Amino acid sequence: MRVTGARRVIAPAFRVSVQRIQSRQAHNRLQLPYKAQDGLGEFLPPQALKVVAEEYQQGLLDRLNEHVVGTAMHNLSVAQTVIQSARDPQQIIIFNYASEALNNSFFLSCLRPVPEDKASHEDAISPDLAQAINSDFGNLEQLKSTFSAAVVAMRCQGYVWLLVDKRGHLAVYPTFGNGTLLIHGGDFLPAKAGVNLSSTVIGEEPHGLGNYRLKSDAGGPSSPASGFSLNPTSFHPPRQTRSYTPFKVASVHGESRGSDVTAMTDKLYPLFCVSVHEHAWMSAGYGVWGKEEWMKKFWAVVNWEQASVHFTRYTASAR
Repeated sequence: MRVTGARRVIAPAFRVSVQRIQSRQAHNRLQLPYKAQDGLGEFLPPQALKVVAEEYQQGLLDRLNEHVVGTAMHNLSVAQTVIQSARDPQQIIIFNYASEALNNSFFLSCLRPVPEDKASHEDAISPDLAQAINSDFGNLEQLKSTFSAAVVAMRCQGYVWLLVDKRGHLAVYPTFGNGTLLIHGGDFLPAKAGVNLSSTVIGEEPHGLGNYRLKSDAGGPSSPASGFSLNPTSFHPPRQTRSYTPFKVASVHGESRGSDVTAMTDKLYPLFCVSVHEHAWMSAGYGVWGKEEWMKKFWAVVNWEQASVHFTRYTASAR
């Protein structure tokens, strides 16, 4: 007997495999802005850089892809996914993977291989950024001391950031777990420095999407999706990080350095950050308790030229 009007049916197992293939096509890993095989000096030798930039980043994207397939966030960039998922407590897993992928990518984008003829890129610090460092920290060595002390003191995973407000005040600040300082009130903050929201993160292929901004809900402005709030009416990411009161980070010499975050303007723009994840210094060969020694190598690969350019753009309205 001939059956008319029959519909093609995809077996469940095949349908799942198709979904997985399609989801993994959403974010396929791209190359770093520098040669991975050369590594980043003693901070992230080639094998360690492979762990952080390839194995870990690809794992984050694979898991993100598996959770967004079939949802409204399937075709969003990683940054857009962070914005969208931060307001929905049901999307905590998606937020966690997207936020961590965004943070890890930003961390890697702030680094640059060690120069052949010098010990670091510190000679690329602009006069304006140098003046801000001297004003808020006393000198560059005190900034490095304060920043490194915050990293060593962190007893959980997260990131430590160097932030600037639009007036040019600098501060060191940690975020815990999967909190991020790259998003504020539905804005992708690096956009002010010329980084497009729909541009890719390390490991993410272009989506061809236009500019995107999540409109704030009625009832007040939003704070960074970072686990802490600067305004009573702000929102937090859905329970993936704890809330912390802003504070000044003490240097290893016991002195409080950097601007008080509570006195800075509403938006705090990131100049660079460092990943405080055990796999980073462990894979670099520093052992379980080698974080402090590992951080000494960080300053040789900070891209101060990029930080200086971004500092100028973030503070342009105050000049």
